[in-house]
Amino acid sequence: MVQAKKFEQTFFNEYMAWNLHDMDVRKQGIQQGLQQGIQQGILQSAIASARNALALGLSVQQAAQISGLSLEEVQSLQK
Repeated sequence: MVQAKKFEQTFFNEYMAWNLHDMDVRKQGIQQGLQQGIQQGILQSAIASARNALALGLSVQQAAQISGLSLEEVQSLQK
């Protein structure tokens, strides 16, 4: 029965559609993961820049301007 079913066009079309769907879902997941990783890297870089600026004795405002973080975010790093 399986052998006969394999050669039916409707079964084949459904099977291929599911495979394409699965591949699309995987690609979308990979793209989302990469985007999240990039965003985390950018945030970590900004935090490191702000911490370095504060360690050099710059003001919270200057550290925020350098890093692109908000004043509140930089103030939280001071603590």
